[in-house]
Amino acid sequence: MRSDLRKTAGILVADGDDIVRDYLISSLEDAGFSVKPVKDGVEAVLAFIYEADKLDAALLEISLSSLNGLNVLKILKAIDPSFPVLMITGRVDGHKELELISLANGAIGFITKPFQSEKLLELLRNIVDR
Repeated sequence: MRSDLRKTAGILVADGDDIVRDYLISSLEDAGFSVKPVKDGVEAVLAFIYEADKLDAALLEISLSSLNGLNVLKILKAIDPSFPVLMITGRVDGHKELELISLANGAIGFITKPFQSEKLLELLRNIVDR
């Protein structure tokens, strides 16, 4: 949904943990990204619907409230199959299964917390530069 007139890539960040979301906002903005932060799944879907022209990729936490990240992924992909989504989780148990499910449903990648901000930024740069 990227507009060629914009120079800054827009990232939808959906994470229910205030500390993690604030960290992601700070890291991404410091790296030059524009960030649309939301705290739950319904907000993520609404932000995508109403601000799609400002968004180039999404970071979705698996364990979002109101609508989990996998369901948000499915909805975003139903609206725009080409929209890149990177899934994140802090879950230790079952994260390999969640990764497989996420990728099968169209996620472009999967990363577990805690993660190095450099690795996340590199993934996002690769995603938005495609």
